[in-house]
Amino acid sequence: MVLHPLEALRVKTPQVAAAFVWFNKIMDRLHNQHQLTKAKFLSRAFELALEKDPAKPTRVQVTLEEMATLMDIDAATARRIRDELAQDGLVKRIGNYPMFLIEPEGRRAVERMHTEGGSTLPTIVNQYNASGGSILQVATGSPNATQTANVGDKVAETRAFTERVTAKLDEIEQLIASEQFVSLKADLEFLKEKLDEPTPRLPLIAQLAQGIISGLPSELMGALAGSLLG
Repeated sequence: MVLHPLEALRVKTPQVAAAFVWFNKIMDRLHNQHQLTKAKFLSRAFELALEKDPAKPTRVQVTLEEMATLMDIDAATARRIRDELAQDGLVKRIGNYPMFLIEPEGRRAVERMHTEGGSTLPTIVNQYNASGGSILQVATGSPNATQTANVGDKVAETRAFTERVTAKLDEIEQLIASEQFVSLKADLEFLKEKLDEPTPRLPLIAQLAQGIISGLPSELMGALAGSLLG
């Protein structure tokens, strides 16, 4: 209500100019905080979907109730963030139901946030990483978590698996649908990045590997997956 009248005085009154600078800083900070909340919401939604179905996380329905609990927010806030992410093309609403799906672009946005600093939500990525956000951090107590006493052996075994799959990509492309092949390649590259982290996270690595295995053509699955099957 007061901004427009004050605008006329801005160039004439130093105090008003200072007030505008202060106001803009406040609005920028609020915007960045909201962007950070949206990024955390998207990341945790994908984390939840990945935990439910490592092979097809973009087909998992995530409820607003689950997200409200994970984010410690009320249902109305969860719905508003869901709707904003839907407008951004990162999630897909399911009619008027209190649930949604992660869009492929939403999945890629989360992966970029985690692996290379990201570009889809540019104002929040560095803040999120610096604040210790749990992007794709899968709890070791989850049903899909895989425990092992020898991290080095498990990482080496999984890396050998990725090399076998990479060597067979041309053959795999001829045996599965094009959309499935694109998804498999993206998952394969993401898994390689996780294996190269200074401290590889076995639960996440195991889930990603199982997701790739489930997308392999049956005639190659045994030869490529080896001991990772089951």
